[in-house]
Amino acid sequence: MDGLSNLTEILHQFQSPIRVLLPKILKSRDDWKDKCQRRRAQNKTLTIKIRDLTASRETWRAKHVSLLAEQQKLQSERDQFQIEREQLRQQLQVAEQELADLKKS
Repeated sequence: MDGLSNLTEILHQFQSPIRVLLPKILKSRDDWKDKCQRRRAQNKTLTIKIRDLTASRETWRAKHVSLLAEQQKLQSERDQFQIEREQLRQQLQVAEQELADLKKS
């Protein structure tokens, strides 16, 4: 693309004078730059938000996993206490039976 030959070709394509076209082209360029800067700022804001949300989610997951582990531990202890209670209940029944047998004899 040759700059001068292309410029003359471009000028011949448009019927409007260059004094009218140039401000419109420059305004279009400036608008594009402003739009690009706004989008870049928005992209940065969203990137930061994603980073913060990801960190928050990871913190929540870690806390949740530790709570699940604690819940499982407590459930296991509860089950063990129930087994122990049942054993003690059986021992009590045996002791009461022996006591009743001793009273009979």
